[in-house]
Amino acid sequence: MTGTESQEAAVVTEEELQQPQKHLHRTSFHYQPVKNWMGGSATIDPDGIPFVLYTGRAEEKLEQMQNMAVPADPSDTLLRKWVKVSQNPILKSHPGVAEHCFRDPSTAWKLSDGGWVVIVGAMIDGAGVALQYRSTDLKQWELEEKWLHSCAKSGMWECVGFFPIHYDMPTDLTDTQKYVFKASVFDETLDYYTVGTYDEVAQKFTPDDPKLDIGCGFRLDYGKYYPAKSFFDPVKNRWIMWAWVHESCTEEMNIQRGWSSLLGIPRTLALDSKTGVNLIQWPIEEVESLRGHKVSQTDVKLDAGAVVEVQGAKGDQLDVEVFFEYPDLSTVGVTVEATLNDECKGSQGGYAHQGIFGPFGLFVLTDENFQEQTALFFYIGRSSNGQWTVRFCNGQSRYDKGLKEETAHYLSSSQCSDSYRQMHCEISPRN
Repeated sequence: MTGTESQEAAVVTEEELQQPQKHLHRTSFHYQPVKNWMGGSATIDPDGIPFVLYTGRAEEKLEQMQNMAVPADPSDTLLRKWVKVSQNPILKSHPGVAEHCFRDPSTAWKLSDGGWVVIVGAMIDGAGVALQYRSTDLKQWELEEKWLHSCAKSGMWECVGFFPIHYDMPTDLTDTQKYVFKASVFDETLDYYTVGTYDEVAQKFTPDDPKLDIGCGFRLDYGKYYPAKSFFDPVKNRWIMWAWVHESCTEEMNIQRGWSSLLGIPRTLALDSKTGVNLIQWPIEEVESLRGHKVSQTDVKLDAGAVVEVQGAKGDQLDVEVFFEYPDLSTVGVTVEATLNDECKGSQGGYAHQGIFGPFGLFVLTDENFQEQTALFFYIGRSSNGQWTVRFCNGQSRYDKGLKEETAHYLSSSQCSDSYRQMHCEISPRN
């Protein structure tokens, strides 16, 4: 695969490969080649040799099919050259699946009987589908009659993923192993996930809450984050997720500067022990090694409409930690002004709209005259059921005049009993 662009990779040494590790075969790669190749993943076989399953497209056709490649030199720890197997394509779409809606095979996982399974994203009659293929030798694959998961009217699923997940801390809920199913919904270019259980005998994943299924439940990220892929790190026993961060620049701007978009910071994943349905995501600890000196300000009082500069915070890449303290609002009555509507949306004023409690947040990528700025902010107010709710937002309307028009993304958190009053800010520039 010389000349391909690797979106996602995990390097495992030969010594580590010789050690017995749980989920070792789930360490994956995601390739996004330059022509007639699409997404894919890698699996490490029982002999410690990786192979790649990827989607190819027939010349001048829309037909998508699954192919395999192996290292030309398995002893090369950088795996710089790959060769396609002579049996390609090893998988073609079956009746009922449109030729252009069949892509992005997952990593393989091993069953208790020694068999292997991969899933491929597809769409059948408007429903997103995760097709299952089974193999005994990781070379010949047969379509299973049952789908791993599907969701009506959700459209085409790509970059499907499926993996077991651990809680962020010990809990009584760990009697049943939980699994995460994620899909990148092509029609929306958004990543969704749902948490549930896996029945290996029935070959079925079942969400714990059908109302939180793909397309109608939680998103992996509420900003620019698509499509996401994950892999298992056997050395530190953790799941890591990466995603493409596309930008808002016009095509002309991308051509002029010679590059477009970037790869997001890798994140660790864990299941929230408090809710049992939410993924907790955090930058991998290795990111901290990139930090330089720390700038800190404490006990900053925020008056209504105030903008306070964080002195000494310079650089194109910053890690920012902000802590807000809040007073007791148990005596605050429900008013029309304190009820959250759509404050995040530009039509409602966005961060320029002064609510009862908010906006609070940060201006980043800001020039001295505030002509360019990106706002990361939140409001606190009453939801329609009368409970305190936090709404996190971002505003890009003044980021760059050359950018395409954007719609702010927003979400509501779990209920919040109080409002926020003071700010503590720590900023560490990256070397």
